[in-house]
Amino acid sequence: MARTVKEIKDDMTAMWVADVNIQAKYGLDLSKTFDEQFSRVSIESIWFYIVAFGAWALETLFDTHRNSMETLYRNQHAHTFEWYNNKAKAFMYGYSLIPFTSNYDTEGLTDEQIEQAKIVVQSSCVKMFNANGSSYLRLKVAKSTGAELQKLDATELAAFAAYMAEIQDAGVDLRCTSNAADNIAMTWTVYYDPQVLDGDGNLLDGTGSDVVETAIRDYVQQLAFNGLYKLTFHIDAIQKVRGVMDCYITRAQVKPELGTIWSAVTGEGVVSDAGYFKFYDADDLVINYIPFDLN
Repeated sequence: MARTVKEIKDDMTAMWVADVNIQAKYGLDLSKTFDEQFSRVSIESIWFYIVAFGAWALETLFDTHRNSMETLYRNQHAHTFEWYNNKAKAFMYGYSLIPFTSNYDTEGLTDEQIEQAKIVVQSSCVKMFNANGSSYLRLKVAKSTGAELQKLDATELAAFAAYMAEIQDAGVDLRCTSNAADNIAMTWTVYYDPQVLDGDGNLLDGTGSDVVETAIRDYVQQLAFNGLYKLTFHIDAIQKVRGVMDCYITRAQVKPELGTIWSAVTGEGVVSDAGYFKFYDADDLVINYIPFDLN
Protein backbone atom coordinates (compact mmCIF):
# COMPACT_ATOMS: atom_id res chain seq x y z
CA MET A 1 0.00 0.00 0.00
CA ALA A 2 1.36 3.38 -1.00
CA ARG A 3 2.62 5.62 1.79
CA THR A 4 1.31 9.16 2.08
CA VAL A 5 3.39 12.07 0.80
CA LYS A 6 3.98 13.17 4.40
CA GLU A 7 5.18 9.70 5.44
CA ILE A 8 7.65 9.58 2.57
CA LYS A 9 8.89 13.11 3.27
CA ASP A 10 9.27 12.38 6.99
CA ASP A 11 11.32 9.26 6.23
CA MET A 12 13.63 11.16 3.89
CA THR A 13 14.10 14.19 6.15
CA ALA A 14 14.78 12.00 9.18
CA MET A 15 17.63 10.26 7.33
CA TRP A 16 18.87 13.61 6.03
CA VAL A 17 18.94 15.20 9.48
CA ALA A 18 20.77 12.14 10.86
CA ASP A 19 23.66 12.63 8.39
CA VAL A 20 26.68 14.06 10.32
CA ASN A 21 27.82 16.13 7.32
CA ILE A 22 24.41 17.79 7.05
CA GLN A 23 24.41 18.41 10.78
CA ALA A 24 27.77 20.15 10.59
CA LYS A 25 26.87 22.24 7.54
CA TYR A 26 23.50 23.45 8.85
CA GLY A 27 24.30 23.40 12.55
CA LEU A 28 21.24 21.25 13.23
CA ASP A 29 19.87 20.44 16.68
CA LEU A 30 19.52 16.64 16.95
CA SER A 31 16.73 16.99 19.50
CA LYS A 32 14.50 18.67 16.89
CA THR A 33 12.85 17.34 13.77
CA PHE A 34 13.34 18.66 10.24
CA ASP A 35 10.01 20.53 10.35
CA GLU A 36 11.04 22.21 13.59
CA GLN A 37 14.20 23.58 12.00
CA PHE A 38 13.15 24.38 8.43
CA SER A 39 10.27 26.52 7.22
CA ARG A 40 7.67 24.79 5.03
CA VAL A 41 8.51 27.30 2.29
CA SER A 42 12.28 26.80 2.55
CA ILE A 43 14.03 25.50 -0.56
CA GLU A 44 15.04 22.34 1.32
CA SER A 45 11.47 21.59 2.39
CA ILE A 46 10.10 22.27 -1.10
CA TRP A 47 12.64 19.96 -2.74
CA PHE A 48 11.90 17.17 -0.28
CA TYR A 49 8.16 17.61 -0.95
CA ILE A 50 8.69 17.39 -4.72
CA VAL A 51 10.72 14.18 -4.41
CA ALA A 52 8.24 12.72 -1.90
CA PHE A 53 5.33 13.50 -4.21
CA GLY A 54 7.08 11.74 -7.10
CA ALA A 55 7.76 8.69 -4.92
CA TRP A 56 4.12 8.67 -3.76
CA ALA A 57 2.87 8.82 -7.37
CA LEU A 58 5.12 5.89 -8.29
CA GLU A 59 3.98 3.80 -5.32
CA THR A 60 0.35 4.57 -6.16
CA LEU A 61 0.89 3.41 -9.74
CA PHE A 62 2.45 0.21 -8.45
CA ASP A 63 -0.61 -0.37 -6.21
CA THR A 64 -2.97 0.25 -9.11
CA HIS A 65 -1.02 -2.12 -11.34
CA ARG A 66 -0.94 -4.83 -8.66
CA ASN A 67 -4.69 -4.53 -8.05
CA SER A 68 -5.37 -4.71 -11.78
CA MET A 69 -3.22 -7.82 -12.13
CA GLU A 70 -4.88 -9.48 -9.14
CA THR A 71 -8.33 -8.73 -10.55
CA LEU A 72 -7.32 -10.03 -13.98
CA TYR A 73 -5.92 -13.19 -12.41
CA ARG A 74 -9.05 -13.82 -10.37
CA ASN A 75 -11.33 -13.23 -13.36
CA GLN A 76 -9.38 -15.37 -15.80
CA HIS A 77 -8.15 -18.13 -13.53
CA ALA A 78 -10.26 -21.19 -14.24
CA HIS A 79 -11.51 -23.76 -11.75
CA THR A 80 -12.86 -21.17 -9.29
CA PHE A 81 -16.46 -20.37 -8.44
CA GLU A 82 -15.80 -16.69 -9.12
CA TRP A 83 -14.58 -17.50 -12.63
CA TYR A 84 -17.81 -19.35 -13.40
CA ASN A 85 -19.92 -16.51 -11.96
CA ASN A 86 -18.08 -13.87 -13.97
CA LYS A 87 -18.40 -15.90 -17.16
CA ALA A 88 -22.11 -16.43 -16.52
CA LYS A 89 -22.70 -12.68 -16.30
CA ALA A 90 -20.65 -12.15 -19.46
CA PHE A 91 -23.07 -14.33 -21.48
CA MET A 92 -24.62 -12.46 -24.41
CA TYR A 93 -27.97 -13.83 -25.54
CA GLY A 94 -28.26 -14.06 -29.31
CA TYR A 95 -24.53 -13.92 -30.01
CA SER A 96 -21.88 -16.60 -30.53
CA LEU A 97 -18.33 -16.69 -29.22
CA ILE A 98 -15.23 -16.05 -31.26
CA PRO A 99 -14.08 -19.56 -32.28
CA PHE A 100 -11.72 -21.22 -29.77
CA THR A 101 -12.11 -18.37 -27.26
CA SER A 102 -14.42 -17.45 -24.39
CA ASN A 103 -14.95 -13.91 -25.69
CA TYR A 104 -17.46 -12.18 -27.95
CA ASP A 105 -16.75 -9.98 -30.94
CA THR A 106 -18.48 -6.77 -29.90
CA GLU A 107 -17.13 -4.62 -32.71
CA GLY A 108 -19.93 -2.52 -34.15
CA LEU A 109 -22.18 -2.98 -31.12
CA THR A 110 -23.17 -0.08 -28.92
CA ASP A 111 -22.79 -0.23 -25.14
CA GLU A 112 -26.56 -0.39 -24.88
CA GLN A 113 -26.75 -3.39 -27.23
CA ILE A 114 -24.06 -5.20 -25.25
CA GLU A 115 -25.79 -4.58 -21.92
CA GLN A 116 -29.18 -5.67 -23.29
CA ALA A 117 -27.64 -8.93 -24.51
CA LYS A 118 -26.17 -9.68 -21.06
CA ILE A 119 -29.37 -11.09 -19.60
CA VAL A 120 -27.83 -12.90 -16.62
CA VAL A 121 -27.71 -10.44 -13.72
CA GLN A 122 -27.24 -12.89 -10.84
CA SER A 123 -25.17 -16.04 -10.67
CA SER A 124 -23.96 -18.45 -8.03
CA CYS A 125 -21.78 -21.49 -8.59
CA VAL A 126 -22.05 -24.10 -5.85
CA LYS A 127 -20.66 -27.56 -5.30
CA MET A 128 -23.29 -30.28 -5.01
CA PHE A 129 -23.24 -34.04 -4.46
CA ASN A 130 -25.18 -36.84 -6.13
CA ALA A 131 -26.84 -39.63 -4.18
CA ASN A 132 -23.78 -41.79 -4.85
CA GLY A 133 -21.47 -39.16 -3.34
CA SER A 134 -19.93 -37.87 -6.56
CA SER A 135 -19.71 -34.09 -6.89
CA TYR A 136 -20.82 -31.69 -9.58
CA LEU A 137 -21.08 -27.92 -10.04
CA ARG A 138 -24.47 -26.28 -10.15
CA LEU A 139 -24.63 -22.84 -11.72
CA LYS A 140 -27.74 -20.96 -10.57
CA VAL A 141 -28.63 -17.93 -12.70
CA ALA A 142 -31.41 -15.37 -12.94
CA LYS A 143 -32.35 -12.37 -15.05
CA SER A 144 -34.28 -9.30 -13.97
CA THR A 145 -37.49 -7.57 -14.90
CA GLY A 146 -37.39 -4.19 -13.25
CA ALA A 147 -36.56 -4.62 -9.58
CA GLU A 148 -37.43 -8.32 -9.41
CA LEU A 149 -35.41 -11.36 -10.39
CA GLN A 150 -36.87 -13.87 -12.79
CA LYS A 151 -35.86 -17.22 -14.22
CA LEU A 152 -34.54 -17.57 -17.77
CA ASP A 153 -37.07 -19.07 -20.15
CA ALA A 154 -36.37 -22.43 -21.79
CA THR A 155 -34.78 -20.92 -24.93
CA GLU A 156 -32.59 -18.54 -22.94
CA LEU A 157 -31.45 -21.31 -20.58
CA ALA A 158 -30.63 -23.61 -23.50
CA ALA A 159 -28.50 -20.88 -25.12
CA PHE A 160 -26.79 -20.16 -21.81
CA ALA A 161 -26.05 -23.84 -21.17
CA ALA A 162 -24.55 -24.17 -24.67
CA TYR A 163 -22.35 -21.13 -23.99
CA MET A 164 -21.11 -22.53 -20.67
CA ALA A 165 -20.49 -25.96 -22.22
CA GLU A 166 -18.20 -24.29 -24.74
CA ILE A 167 -16.05 -22.48 -22.19
CA GLN A 168 -16.17 -24.66 -19.07
CA ASP A 169 -13.23 -26.73 -17.86
CA ALA A 170 -12.93 -30.09 -19.57
CA GLY A 171 -14.20 -32.98 -17.48
CA VAL A 172 -16.26 -30.83 -15.12
CA ASP A 173 -19.84 -31.93 -14.52
CA LEU A 174 -21.57 -28.54 -14.79
CA ARG A 175 -25.33 -28.16 -14.55
CA CYS A 176 -26.96 -24.84 -15.36
CA THR A 177 -30.28 -24.08 -13.68
CA SER A 178 -32.62 -21.12 -13.60
CA ASN A 179 -35.73 -21.50 -11.50
CA ALA A 180 -38.47 -19.22 -10.28
CA ALA A 181 -37.98 -17.82 -6.81
CA ASP A 182 -38.58 -20.13 -3.87
CA ASN A 183 -41.91 -19.37 -2.23
CA ILE A 184 -41.60 -17.94 1.28
CA ALA A 185 -44.54 -17.61 3.69
CA MET A 186 -44.42 -15.89 7.08
CA THR A 187 -46.53 -14.70 9.98
CA TRP A 188 -45.24 -11.82 12.10
CA THR A 189 -46.32 -10.36 15.40
CA VAL A 190 -45.35 -6.69 15.60
CA TYR A 191 -45.62 -4.55 18.71
CA TYR A 192 -45.84 -0.93 17.62
CA ASP A 193 -45.72 2.49 19.23
CA PRO A 194 -49.28 3.88 18.87
CA GLN A 195 -47.83 7.38 18.94
CA VAL A 196 -45.91 6.68 15.74
CA LEU A 197 -47.74 3.91 13.83
CA ASP A 198 -51.34 2.90 13.36
CA GLY A 199 -52.69 -0.65 13.44
CA ASP A 200 -51.90 -1.18 9.75
CA GLY A 201 -48.25 -0.18 9.90
CA ASN A 202 -48.72 3.35 8.56
CA LEU A 203 -46.78 6.29 9.97
CA LEU A 204 -49.11 8.73 11.70
CA ASP A 205 -47.24 11.76 10.37
CA GLY A 206 -48.14 10.68 6.82
CA THR A 207 -44.56 10.15 5.67
CA GLY A 208 -45.00 6.46 4.95
CA SER A 209 -47.64 3.76 4.54
CA ASP A 210 -47.26 0.01 5.13
CA VAL A 211 -43.73 0.71 6.34
CA VAL A 212 -43.44 -2.55 8.28
CA GLU A 213 -44.71 -4.75 5.45
CA THR A 214 -42.51 -2.88 2.98
CA ALA A 215 -39.46 -3.42 5.18
CA ILE A 216 -40.20 -7.15 5.52
CA ARG A 217 -40.58 -7.58 1.76
CA ASP A 218 -37.56 -5.40 0.96
CA TYR A 219 -35.30 -7.47 3.21
CA VAL A 220 -36.26 -10.66 1.37
CA GLN A 221 -35.92 -9.04 -2.04
CA GLN A 222 -32.52 -7.49 -1.25
CA LEU A 223 -31.03 -10.65 0.23
CA ALA A 224 -27.78 -11.59 -1.51
CA PHE A 225 -28.30 -14.03 -4.39
CA ASN A 226 -28.03 -17.57 -3.03
CA GLY A 227 -27.34 -16.00 0.36
CA LEU A 228 -28.25 -17.45 3.72
CA TYR A 229 -31.61 -16.29 5.07
CA LYS A 230 -31.70 -16.12 8.88
CA LEU A 231 -34.72 -15.30 10.97
CA THR A 232 -32.69 -13.38 13.55
CA PHE A 233 -31.18 -11.08 10.92
CA HIS A 234 -34.63 -10.40 9.47
CA ILE A 235 -36.04 -9.58 12.91
CA ASP A 236 -33.09 -7.28 13.65
CA ALA A 237 -33.79 -5.35 10.44
CA ILE A 238 -37.49 -4.89 11.17
CA GLN A 239 -36.86 -3.76 14.74
CA LYS A 240 -35.03 -0.77 13.27
CA VAL A 241 -38.19 0.42 11.50
CA ARG A 242 -39.51 3.61 13.04
CA GLY A 243 -42.35 2.89 15.43
CA VAL A 244 -41.61 -0.82 15.85
CA MET A 245 -41.04 -1.61 19.53
CA ASP A 246 -40.63 -5.37 19.22
CA CYS A 247 -41.44 -8.18 16.79
CA TYR A 248 -41.12 -11.89 16.31
CA ILE A 249 -41.92 -14.53 13.70
CA THR A 250 -44.46 -17.24 14.44
CA ARG A 251 -44.39 -18.91 11.04
CA ALA A 252 -41.64 -19.14 8.43
CA GLN A 253 -41.82 -21.68 5.62
CA VAL A 254 -40.20 -22.05 2.22
CA LYS A 255 -40.89 -24.15 -0.85
CA PRO A 256 -38.90 -24.37 -4.11
CA GLU A 257 -40.59 -23.91 -7.48
CA LEU A 258 -40.65 -27.63 -8.24
CA GLY A 259 -41.36 -28.67 -4.65
CA THR A 260 -44.67 -29.70 -3.14
CA ILE A 261 -43.77 -29.70 0.55
CA TRP A 262 -43.23 -26.65 2.72
CA SER A 263 -40.16 -26.68 4.95
CA ALA A 264 -39.97 -24.75 8.21
CA VAL A 265 -37.11 -22.26 8.51
CA THR A 266 -35.00 -23.11 11.55
CA GLY A 267 -32.67 -20.93 13.55
CA GLU A 268 -29.74 -22.03 11.41
CA GLY A 269 -31.29 -20.36 8.38
CA VAL A 270 -31.88 -21.59 4.86
CA VAL A 271 -30.48 -21.04 1.36
CA SER A 272 -33.04 -20.91 -1.42
CA ASP A 273 -32.92 -23.57 -4.12
CA ALA A 274 -33.36 -21.00 -6.91
CA GLY A 275 -31.05 -18.45 -5.30
CA TYR A 276 -33.79 -16.04 -4.22
CA PHE A 277 -37.14 -15.90 -2.39
CA LYS A 278 -40.50 -14.30 -3.13
CA PHE A 279 -43.87 -13.75 -1.47
CA TYR A 280 -46.28 -14.93 -4.17
CA ASP A 281 -49.74 -14.62 -2.62
CA ALA A 282 -51.31 -12.06 -0.32
CA ASP A 283 -51.62 -14.58 2.52
CA ASP A 284 -47.94 -15.50 2.22
CA LEU A 285 -47.21 -12.55 4.51
CA VAL A 286 -49.46 -12.07 7.53
CA ILE A 287 -48.69 -9.35 10.08
CA ASN A 288 -50.50 -9.12 13.41
CA TYR A 289 -50.14 -5.62 14.87
CA ILE A 290 -50.36 -5.15 18.65
CA PRO A 291 -50.06 -1.70 20.29
CA PHE A 292 -47.19 -1.60 22.73
CA ASP A 293 -48.20 -0.74 26.26
CA LEU A 294 -45.97 2.18 27.21
CA ASN A 295 -47.11 2.11 30.85
